[in-house]
Amino acid sequence: MYFLDFDRTLFDTPLLYKRGIESGAIPQEFVPLVETAIAGKADYSVPEWDGFFGGLEREEFEIIPADASALVYADAKEFLASHGNEVVVVTAGRVSVQKRKVERSGVLALVQNVIYSEYDPKGDVLARNYSHFTDAVIFVDDKESQLTSVKTHFPDCSVFQIVRSEITIPSVQYPILRSLTELP
Repeated sequence: MYFLDFDRTLFDTPLLYKRGIESGAIPQEFVPLVETAIAGKADYSVPEWDGFFGGLEREEFEIIPADASALVYADAKEFLASHGNEVVVVTAGRVSVQKRKVERSGVLALVQNVIYSEYDPKGDVLARNYSHFTDAVIFVDDKESQLTSVKTHFPDCSVFQIVRSEITIPSVQYPILRSLTELP
């Protein structure tokens, strides 16, 4: 069983943001904020992100294309084509925004299940939903904090950090992947 993060693991969120800026879909007031996310330096605890995600949630502006399948990484498409029935996507963020991204990306149709969480650490979310799980489990995320959260609840779980760009600081604690096709 594979538990995979969505943003920056399956879905090219930085490219979504870049296209949103280039097209003018992202309001100018949010451009500097979104540029920090593209650069991998976003502090999502600052209140300005509430305004940005709130605007997306209320559909005051839209950056997620109706067909967002082109934003799914090529290796993710390949991996899901062969292993999708063994995949549960675990995604965090504003649920209505995450649902739009997952549905419009086409990923929803390729996987066993999607678990949406607002802000809880993914280890907590998986412990609530899959505490009975005893099979071999692999978890992949781009954030080291999420890997640690999962490892805390599931010590026998194999966790991998996926590094999609040179701006991500690789973990020294967990194995690194550059592509989902490297998974066992």
